[in-house]
Amino acid sequence: MPIDDIQELEAADDAKAKQAATTVKYIFVGILFVINGFIADWLLGSESSVGDLSAMIGAFILGIRIFRTTIHDLRQGLLTTNELVAIAVLATFSSGEYHAAGLVAFFMLLGEMIESRTASGAKEAISRLMKLTPTRAIRLIDGTEEEVAAVDLAVGDRIRVRPGDNVPADGEILVGTGSINQANITGESLPVDKNPGDDVYQGTINLDGMLEVNVTKVGDQTEFGRVRELILQAAQSKTQLMKMVDLYMGFYTPLVLVIGALVWAFTQDLNRVISVFIVSSPVAFILATPTAMVAAVATASRLGILIKQVSDIELAAKINAFVFDKTGTITTGTLTVSRLAPVDGVKPAELLLP
Repeated sequence: MPIDDIQELEAADDAKAKQAATTVKYIFVGILFVINGFIADWLLGSESSVGDLSAMIGAFILGIRIFRTTIHDLRQGLLTTNELVAIAVLATFSSGEYHAAGLVAFFMLLGEMIESRTASGAKEAISRLMKLTPTRAIRLIDGTEEEVAAVDLAVGDRIRVRPGDNVPADGEILVGTGSINQANITGESLPVDKNPGDDVYQGTINLDGMLEVNVTKVGDQTEFGRVRELILQAAQSKTQLMKMVDLYMGFYTPLVLVIGALVWAFTQDLNRVISVFIVSSPVAFILATPTAMVAAVATASRLGILIKQVSDIELAAKINAFVFDKTGTITTGTLTVSRLAPVDGVKPAELLLP
């Protein structure tokens, strides 16, 4: 993946994180006023105007955020669920049902916040990978070492990888032997012995041995770059359900508006029209999908599982068996001494000495 794409993704995630932080503030302050409205009605009675005033302020604080998003969508020529929710909030607010207006706006903003949190997982995953990417490399020119930035390497360069260094680019070993920890690329739990003619990958660790490597791939062409590309694709992917929502939302919102107009034409009852908008508002539907994605991605991340496509989560519900091609795939990769069998004349404790 080009560095520009990574920086663009990180910048977008930073913007979403700031937007989510602002949304949290709106939610917290607005819902406090709405809750205070319910409490005031309970203590002072529904005939008191204190509860309505508090709920009205809370509904206004929560609703203003939705209206800003709606105006932005309309300017971009987009028709989403935000417009439908905005109409429901506005209609409910106009009828004096401030408590209901505040709750509708609250759940919509809550769904937006959870969706932003889901998207931020891509930034965290790429940040962890970037820490494994070496920034410097030792290039050999006529046998002389020259330290250069890893991004300046080109195909055909000859580099030296010392023990303990990360391999700065994909390549083929020309001179030397060593053990390479390439678990982050291939999933191998144990180091792999490498000899001249074997391939090494960017981001893997040379545990021992001095290696001279001929660079064969750099940048986003490396195996490590392909992993970053998969993460970017996962961040931009959607489940089949989410794709279906995007496909039909352009028809759903106008249809609800038409139904609301027909209800008004036949009944002349504003409360019924408001009921249509509130019932048709897909707040719960919007909230359910991001919440499920957050739970799945967060759990997989804690278990060290990289989800390449969010749509694969839906397929996981149909899985009834796993097949592993080798035992190393499901081990921790941490070696421990389980038994000592020294030869005659050697004490077991001597084998544990460094």
